[in-house]
Amino acid sequence: MAKKNAKSSVKKVAPSKPTEEKQTKISTTDLPRKTIEDCLRVANAIFENYGDSASFDELAVAVKLSPKNVVFKYLVWGAQAYGLILKNGESYNLTETSKKIFQPENKTQKRESIIKAILIPTTLSRFY
Repeated sequence: MAKKNAKSSVKKVAPSKPTEEKQTKISTTDLPRKTIEDCLRVANAIFENYGDSASFDELAVAVKLSPKNVVFKYLVWGAQAYGLILKNGESYNLTETSKKIFQPENKTQKRESIIKAILIPTTLSRFY
């Protein structure tokens, strides 16, 4: 009786190609990378230090971060996405929503304004 050659009975299989996954990019205005608590730091910096508006560099100084720091940029973009600040030329202005958060007229106005801000980014509003 002849033995089968072990090498001849093994089939070679071509290596599988990794599947390419298409990544979806989500804008920071649709889904901020920072929480509303974090982004309120930026709006609060304008409110406490500059009144109603501040430049990008003034904001960076007020929150104690470099204007080139990516974390600072995410905070500013997040504050814009939540509707806490608006860019007007070279300056950033507080919105009515952020003014109501920092100077509420009654007990519920602050809470309602924070909820309103959370619902502005479209991706977050789908969950809440």
